[in-house]
Amino acid sequence: MSSFLKKSRQRLWSVLILCLAALLPIEAHTQGPSREADKAEGIQRVLGQRKFELERAGNTPGKPFCEEFLRDFSRLKNIVLIEPDVKADSYDDAVWLPYRSRCTNMASELFDSYHCEPRNAEIIEQFPKEERDDLYRSSCRHYRGATKFKHYLVDINNSPKDGKEHVFYYERSRGPLNGPAAQQHYANGGY
Repeated sequence: MSSFLKKSRQRLWSVLILCLAALLPIEAHTQGPSREADKAEGIQRVLGQRKFELERAGNTPGKPFCEEFLRDFSRLKNIVLIEPDVKADSYDDAVWLPYRSRCTNMASELFDSYHCEPRNAEIIEQFPKEERDDLYRSSCRHYRGATKFKHYLVDINNSPKDGKEHVFYYERSRGPLNGPAAQQHYANGGY
């Protein structure tokens, strides 16, 4: 296998392992191990309950790579479990001070999400970037990360030129915050 494919596969695995945390039930997060590497057994159990299949598209150029990736992924073979470099239970925690100097409203910029009807999101995306935030806030349900905040430094794009990328995670969110009469509830977390 070429060096490029090995690096691409390793980068993809790293990203997917980060995303697997969202697949595990919240109870597993709150009662389970605190180190990512200690979660491997639980991740394998979740993967063992899921079946991954490639579409029957014939001989597509990436099919051999995808087949090997799915095989290795289900066994956690050649997987790098990445530990967060910052963890906190609140976005107000002092551990976030280095990032606050770079983000004017850290909670909003890093831990907010907007849940829109697909058609509304398509329309909003057609507007210039400087108008989109206001449109999302006014026409979509606004959620904010609520617990188990983490920061990872990961070279997702495998480019030493631009260094590692910042990935922020929160386990679950609460909202909608922009519907004063709406009953608030918890939703999934995000990256």
